[in-house]
Amino acid sequence: MLNLIRLKTLRSVSVRLFDDVEWPSRRPTSNADAPEPSSLEHLELFSSPQAYVAFSMATTLPHAISLKLWFEDDLPNHLIGNFFRSIRTQCSTDTLQHINIQEFARRPNEVANDITILPTHLRPLLEFKRLDYVFVDIPVRWALDDGFCADAAKAWPYLKRFSTGGIGILNVLDVSPTLRTLPQFAVHCPKLEDIGLDFDGTLWEDEAAFNADDSRAEIYGVLAERASTSVVSRIHVGDSPILAPEYIAAFLARIFPCLQLIHAGPFVDREMQDRWNAVQRLLPLFKRIRKDEHLRLTQDLSTMGASGVEEVAST
Repeated sequence: MLNLIRLKTLRSVSVRLFDDVEWPSRRPTSNADAPEPSSLEHLELFSSPQAYVAFSMATTLPHAISLKLWFEDDLPNHLIGNFFRSIRTQCSTDTLQHINIQEFARRPNEVANDITILPTHLRPLLEFKRLDYVFVDIPVRWALDDGFCADAAKAWPYLKRFSTGGIGILNVLDVSPTLRTLPQFAVHCPKLEDIGLDFDGTLWEDEAAFNADDSRAEIYGVLAERASTSVVSRIHVGDSPILAPEYIAAFLARIFPCLQLIHAGPFVDREMQDRWNAVQRLLPLFKRIRKDEHLRLTQDLSTMGASGVEEVAST
């Protein structure tokens, strides 16, 4: 296997890594002991987490542009941190652009409740500065927060697609970021078009609660002082809970002005599905209001300009 991936002319490979392969497992103590580099640029690996970690110690991938990992087994708690560190150690932070990590053997809506992914586990990935595609869909418990999501948005300015979590199978035990994290992606990821994130959208139950946040503008972050130029057109919200669809629609329309499609559910809770359907129906209305406001502002500026010309002519 190592002889194959070390072929100097080989650029792309799709292979299975077996657990019974005896990969070199020693940590390098000198340049002579260091893992041999590969010329591969695109890799698709079918593997157990244990097999991938062993493989990462046997060879480096300094030219890898895309890495797609399909897992057959659970990612055990004791191995989670080592797994993500292995990706960071094996690949170049200046070259890797695509990361895609998924499980393919689990039944739909099955979640490993005893496995939890924390922000500290994913932080090694923040060192990859050229990532434009990050898709980590592992049906386990997630404990992400607003702080990590803000750091991810700032670390990956070239992102075009971002999706993390077991989208569509939110566990009641999960810790989720809040709506406050979304403006971070609108500001720091100007090329982002598609985002998938389970979040807690239950900040506003009524108009008073929404107006309180809206008037303080804290909820919008940097966007409190300027209009959003985000090009996000699709958002996958999974099982994200919300209370009042009209306020969620107003918020999303403000930070993602190009938003067209919201992919939600499928929910066990029919009422929650109906709420997200209502958000989708309301989005075009907010877009029309925004367009009318733009026309009014343009007309006002035109009128002001014409008045100025008349004053100059009269003098």
